[in-house]
Amino acid sequence: MVIHSSPALRVESSNSMPVKTDRFLPTKERTPSPQPLMRKYEIATLRSDGTSRTSHHLAPATELFEATSSALARGTLISTPSGPIAIEDLLPGDIVEVVNG
Repeated sequence: MVIHSSPALRVESSNSMPVKTDRFLPTKERTPSPQPLMRKYEIATLRSDGTSRTSHHLAPATELFEATSSALARGTLISTPSGPIAIEDLLPGDIVEVVNG
């Protein structure tokens, strides 16, 4: 009788190192892993066919990401031909007035 062992049970390499983990310890004995601060982002885009699309995303609140994604605060008024509109109420394709015309 020949018994074949599962590939998962065979040693792959003599150079492998054991992985240390505490995930099987009781909750109170585990080392807490730091969780990154996350932010919700709403992105509105104008498609090539003229329709708009709004999507919601969750991303890490790192300095670099925050600097590129937080140019205008919620409630900032933007000049438009029909009067000032809050930044969050603008839609893709809306016309805005800029300083240099």
